[in-house]
Amino acid sequence: MIFFTPDIGTLLKLEEDWTFTLFLEYRNRELFNKLKGLNKIDDVNKNQIIDLPKGLVIKVDRVYIRKGLSQYSSITFTIPKPKTKSEKLEMPYNMDYAGSKFWVKLHECNGIEFSPLIGNKETFESFQSIFQEIEREASEKFGVHKCTQLLSSINRALGPGKNINNFKTNLRIDQFLNVIMTKIKDDDLLSDYIKIKFKKEIRDFKIRQII
Repeated sequence: MIFFTPDIGTLLKLEEDWTFTLFLEYRNRELFNKLKGLNKIDDVNKNQIIDLPKGLVIKVDRVYIRKGLSQYSSITFTIPKPKTKSEKLEMPYNMDYAGSKFWVKLHECNGIEFSPLIGNKETFESFQSIFQEIEREASEKFGVHKCTQLLSSINRALGPGKNINNFKTNLRIDQFLNVIMTKIKDDDLLSDYIKIKFKKEIRDFKIRQII
């Protein structure tokens, strides 16, 4: 078993239908209304056992866990609306449920059959490896405070709401690193360090493609 904790903003694609209890509470009202409109439920005034379909993409919005209050442990999800043609092909079931926000008790989230929606798996894993290497190296070279600033600048370059744990791209690693470099400000030693590191990774990647 591999341990996995989703970060806020992580996209999860259901690999099997997901059955859980939708509690009658104002934060779940949007999904109640969607299900009523789809004729999936008859009564929106009581708790319902519902099924979300295989292939639906959900987004982690909030993880709530507090010591001594396990009865309130839950994960809040949203269902993103596909906007582009490629997103509509990737998330065909989302059109019916798009815009809904809902929470589910933690024990009913455990066991969800899903796959993270990360795009190019090789790029995702390679970039995470590069990030971890930078974190180890920079903490020794610049100290913890400067290292934290450096990592924050990388996360910001990934885009609003994105970070090392939840970003998504279909680009190759060399293309992706080039894009990230254009978004990092040329303002200090840290940005120079990042760009030198990324350029080396791009060069190494291209050499591996030739060999």
